[in-house]
Amino acid sequence: MQDIIKQGQNKNLTKLNLNYDGVKDGEEQAENYLKIVNEKIGFIPNVLAAFAKFPKQFEGFTKLYNALMLGESGLTKLEREMIAVTVSSENHCFYCLVAHGAAVRELSNDPQLGERLAANFRSAELPEKQETLLNFSKKLNWSGRDGHPTTNQQHNQVCNWLYLMSVVHAYRWPLADQAMGCCDFYLPQANLHIECWQLHEEAASISQKLLRIDHYKKQQLAFLELKSEDLNRLDNVLPKLLLKHGITVY
Repeated sequence: MQDIIKQGQNKNLTKLNLNYDGVKDGEEQAENYLKIVNEKIGFIPNVLAAFAKFPKQFEGFTKLYNALMLGESGLTKLEREMIAVTVSSENHCFYCLVAHGAAVRELSNDPQLGERLAANFRSAELPEKQETLLNFSKKLNWSGRDGHPTTNQQHNQVCNWLYLMSVVHAYRWPLADQAMGCCDFYLPQANLHIECWQLHEEAASISQKLLRIDHYKKQQLAFLELKSEDLNRLDNVLPKLLLKHGITVY
């Protein structure tokens, strides 16, 4: 098997200049911590190098990391790193994907496992326990900031956007006709129904959504549709669509 090359800092990597004059309390302890990290893994991760300039934040970050990733747990170190890769993939955090993906490759001795988890852990042929915990972690990551238990990442994005814009909304609101199921979002301020089209929609979901849209039109109910491509540019799309229904967010 080909040796896995450890990923270190690149001198050409663009980064903030965090140098400052003077010395802060705790900076010496942070420097000692970095020396230990460098001795153990052969390089200093950029996130630690940045936090080291701010000792209090550095201490908080390292304590949280050590508790989550190294503390007592029923999960192995590899399983915790697998969770980190899965959540990072959902959050589109490429820095964390690289960092935790490298850890997964090294701990599992599988050069491709990190990439398979990032792409789709369900196709990675994992043991049942690991697939279950990754699926659970993914669902936890979909919880909206307002507490709504959203069922996918796209709905989570819309839910958080509405919450941050102080738009009162309900999630998975049941229509009066139970055969129609639930609209994705309902805004009582304008009696507005929102339907979100995902890039990969199941056939049953498509049929239900089309039935609801036809119902809105026949009953002359206010509704709007968010296409899959709209979900990555909500700041540009949703304000204009909501304004048509009398809701101002900016």
